[in-house]
Amino acid sequence: MAISLIGLSPRGDAGVRFFSNSWEWHALVEYFLGHESFLLNEKINLHFLSSGTELSEVECWKFLDVFAKNFDYGSELVELPQELSDYITLTSNFLSNLPDMECQSCLGSGHQRKGIISPLYFEPRVACRECDGSGKSRPYICNYELSRLTSLNFLNFLKFCGGCVVE
Repeated sequence: MAISLIGLSPRGDAGVRFFSNSWEWHALVEYFLGHESFLLNEKINLHFLSSGTELSEVECWKFLDVFAKNFDYGSELVELPQELSDYITLTSNFLSNLPDMECQSCLGSGHQRKGIISPLYFEPRVACRECDGSGKSRPYICNYELSRLTSLNFLNFLKFCGGCVVE
């Protein structure tokens, strides 16, 4: 799953399209919804943007203002605002300190499981693809880590898209 935003009146390459996998999109949404100044959440449900949802250029700038107060409308951002950078660092540290858990694909056996109805049937000579045979894997929440590059691309998209539509 992914989200794809298309610029309505893009000014330069940065405003043409923004694409994010659903994992990183959820992390961006969490950041937005943690801000009292973010007022668009009454208009749209950020978690489930549907195809065809449009945001005007002013609404995109409201999004951007959550991230980057007093931004320069003319040039691309080359570094993240400190608050967003701190959020990414904090989230990354939290996720990296979570303990591994029993692999849900092989139920901790380390062997590839065959079938759903008979989940105790394992292929003993084939290592589980999820955990590489260890029986342990990272918690799924670790997939929600937000990258600095995606965040920067999103900020610059908002800045230069001239309004956008969800594809």
